[in-house]
Amino acid sequence: MKYLPKFLRTMGGLALALGLCLVLSSCNQEDGFGTPAPSGENNNITTPSVATPEFDRTPPEVKMPEYVGTIQVTQNDGASEGLIDITNLNEGYIAAQITTGVDSKILITHNDTGAQDQYWMDSDGTMNFYPVTHGDGSYSFKLYTSANDPNNPNAYYPFVSIDGNATLVSEQAPYLVPTKLVRYTPDSLCVAESYELAAHSADNLSVAQQVFAWVAGNIEYDYDKADEIGGTTLRYEPYPDETYETRLGICYDYASLLAAMLRANGIPTKLVKGEVMRSDGQIIAHAWNMVWTEQSGWIAVDSNVIANAWNRVDPTFYATAGNEATAAQYVGDGESYTPHSEH
Repeated sequence: MKYLPKFLRTMGGLALALGLCLVLSSCNQEDGFGTPAPSGENNNITTPSVATPEFDRTPPEVKMPEYVGTIQVTQNDGASEGLIDITNLNEGYIAAQITTGVDSKILITHNDTGAQDQYWMDSDGTMNFYPVTHGDGSYSFKLYTSANDPNNPNAYYPFVSIDGNATLVSEQAPYLVPTKLVRYTPDSLCVAESYELAAHSADNLSVAQQVFAWVAGNIEYDYDKADEIGGTTLRYEPYPDETYETRLGICYDYASLLAAMLRANGIPTKLVKGEVMRSDGQIIAHAWNMVWTEQSGWIAVDSNVIANAWNRVDPTFYATAGNEATAAQYVGDGESYTPHSEH
């Protein structure tokens, strides 16, 4: 096993369970997933030792979203053609597609609370899937296309819309399938890696530990990408296999990769976007994960995973921090995290 950071070595027997460290990542500028806070040594961990080497795990079948078309609305105005399919609304996701020569986006509104999520769409006819993240109730789904007006680049026209009432099969359902910001298939390289990592894991907590430790220990923070995209995060989208292959990413990439690898193993995992406070008081944009597991267990000093609940995990900080003082400053009750949206 490679060298472990000091704050892992000091845990002795608990070191195996430290994979899901509840710590804060300081990885971006105020207006985007940009420049991180100063960090210590990087990537000095590997997957924890397997606790049950005699156990051979059969990986679950990857649950994929489906376009059905039973309950849908379509539109073709000659210049653009698109659809919104809400057949699987109760499964926690919808499908949408558009072929157009201009930018397009979809707005999902939970009518009961007014909560909204907005996503850019692939405008080349690709079928995209979007999670329904605000629970049961009435929803509106509206697809917009750009007015393509150079004098008003923010002008968008309603193209097609549909309403529906959701009764989700479970709270976890939206976070068990690939969606627009967490893209993977059964053939994804990161999925194959996750199966190998979890080959001897007897429960989901162990799977999460193995995968988290691998992501935190093998993906390096991409400072060049952070500088390049700056405040353009609304248009930047992560691709887990790209992060896996390049071994580079910003917080958005870390969170999307971890979500893909855990969802593929049947573990409900959210990609959360929001803000965090650094030690110097600066508020910065950030992305992290929330993971659901049926098991309880230790994950960090004085911190543990609560069974049958959402537990925050933050791979970016663990990958970039590397010193006990910094980690300890952010481990705790979550006051430093302000979530804005879940995906």
